[in-house]
Amino acid sequence: MIEVKTKIHDNFSVEFKQSFVSGFKTGEKRKDFVVNTWIFVPSSLDINSATYGKTQFWRDIKSNLRLITPEVELRDVTGTPLSYLKESIGRMENGISKTETDDFEYYMKMFCSISKSSMREGHAKVKKAASYEDASKAFIEDLKNCMVAYWGLEEDVTKLASQEIKTVYDFGDEYLGALAKYHSLKLLSHIEKTDPESGVRDLCRSFVNQVDSDRKAKGFPVAEEGNQVENNNLVHRHSVLKKFFESGLFVSLDKKKDGVAFEQTLYAIAAGLAMIFATVVSFSVQRAYGSLSIPLFFALIFSYMIKDRIKELSRYWFVHKLSAHYFDNKSKIFVKGKVVGMMKEGLDFISSSRTPGVVMELRNRNSVLRKGDDFFDEHIILYRKHVSIYPDMLDEIGSYPIEGINDIFRIHLSRFTQKMDNPEQMIPILDENGNYSSTKGLKYYPINIVQQLREGDRIEYRRVRVIMSRNGIYSIEEIKA
Repeated sequence: MIEVKTKIHDNFSVEFKQSFVSGFKTGEKRKDFVVNTWIFVPSSLDINSATYGKTQFWRDIKSNLRLITPEVELRDVTGTPLSYLKESIGRMENGISKTETDDFEYYMKMFCSISKSSMREGHAKVKKAASYEDASKAFIEDLKNCMVAYWGLEEDVTKLASQEIKTVYDFGDEYLGALAKYHSLKLLSHIEKTDPESGVRDLCRSFVNQVDSDRKAKGFPVAEEGNQVENNNLVHRHSVLKKFFESGLFVSLDKKKDGVAFEQTLYAIAAGLAMIFATVVSFSVQRAYGSLSIPLFFALIFSYMIKDRIKELSRYWFVHKLSAHYFDNKSKIFVKGKVVGMMKEGLDFISSSRTPGVVMELRNRNSVLRKGDDFFDEHIILYRKHVSIYPDMLDEIGSYPIEGINDIFRIHLSRFTQKMDNPEQMIPILDENGNYSSTKGLKYYPINIVQQLREGDRIEYRRVRVIMSRNGIYSIEEIKA
């Protein structure tokens, strides 16, 4: 199963969180997933194979692969995840070795990653709850229990008398406290807008004050209005800590060019065909006019010229006509030194005639013109991705069950803005008194993105429409297939 979530990452980039779910202990040796992404770019932006090559595209995308975080309800974080962490601390009471230190660090990273995911999902459920106030109270209580349980480990960690272990614990304290405070304040913000008299308001404030008090006592940075230096430091530290704790789910890639041996074989065949032509011409003229003759001299020159063209044309035909069966690069996916999967990626500019009809139909749905905006000859970028996962290998990499792999994929669109018009356009109107006036309108460009998600016989299509101007991305909307 492939799950995709799309959002605006920053002013100029769109993020696709693609989850390749293989399932738990399926008994399958391999599961294959395919994601084909068609990017429809207005021709006025002049993004085509001549102006925007593969090298530029690979620079403008960023793909972060990581293991899917195990799903745990926030109220259950103090169960198995915390017990694993406690056990790793207990194993160090009789001596600390590198193995035990690495073990503690792994369970600390997993506890923090699971807590982060649980807080995010718990907050999302509050928004959908029938009784917002009851759900908010339960959420704050779960946050408090999570933090109190974590703070309860400090005494055992201090007894170990290891500065390295204490530092990692403090990092977790700072990181989890920042996350708990963030979600509490988001909750408080919503409550103040919708129900200022709610009793949850005081619960949120009390919990935030408790977290801030703990952070100040331990010397952790706390955001303060007007304290720019401290606020900058807090943003930087949180970014570093986020990467550190999420690294427990990171995977390694061994990336190589795909189809190298096949490509070189085709090049050799092309050279052979060219040489056959040159040799046939040479032998024929030599037989007719002799080995030392003017006709042979000119025939050799002519055959050399044609041979070179035959070789280049043959190379072009072989490589470009057969490129659809191969990718630009392939990668082995490693976790703890074990290969748990493979990933292949490829990029091509294609015409609308080579684009599947179902994709074009979805692209043209809800278009301004009945013929669709492709009436103006959009340029189409096809980005292909093939991911293979070995479920049995995922089951062997740790204590936690791993369901699959997340690919957090971003497309940076700043290059697309270089030939856009000014974002603000003046529109003439009559004002309320009937006099000439003008108002502002946004000059935007739609970037339509259609994805085909394929797993076995199951195929699903989805489309998102990115509205952007020269100032960046204005909005993003999903259009139902």
